[in-house]
Amino acid sequence: MRRLIRVPSSALRATFVLAPSLFALAGCPPVDDKDDTGGDSGGVDCTTEARASLQLSVVDVDGQPITGASATFSKGESMETDCEVGYGSDNLLICGWEVSGDLNVTVQAAGFGGVSDTWTVTSDECHVLTVQDTVILETIATEAR
Repeated sequence: MRRLIRVPSSALRATFVLAPSLFALAGCPPVDDKDDTGGDSGGVDCTTEARASLQLSVVDVDGQPITGASATFSKGESMETDCEVGYGSDNLLICGWEVSGDLNVTVQAAGFGGVSDTWTVTSDECHVLTVQDTVILETIATEAR
């Protein structure tokens, strides 16, 4: 049986800390220096860190973390990419860095039914707006022999 239960991000207890040295972004708009003073004269001032697109906390039906879960994601017809295990949390999966749009994600763990769903990630002028969610996996029933 496959079942996905979404929990609003406000109920998500896991937090993610991005290591500051992970990535530098080439796609951030430059600081607006129209007055040639070396400072910002009112334009967008973006940071150079990479932001996670989707953070999924994986738990069982009792709310207990499931360690060892894995996931893949794709955007549109693109090739599937493995999600990463989050830093400091064995049940947190990070799907994409600075990838916006509809992400098709499949989550699975040994002994549990896998699930697939789509999350929409938006962005502002500089970065994606990280989506945080919880995926609840059900245990696969085994038959007595």
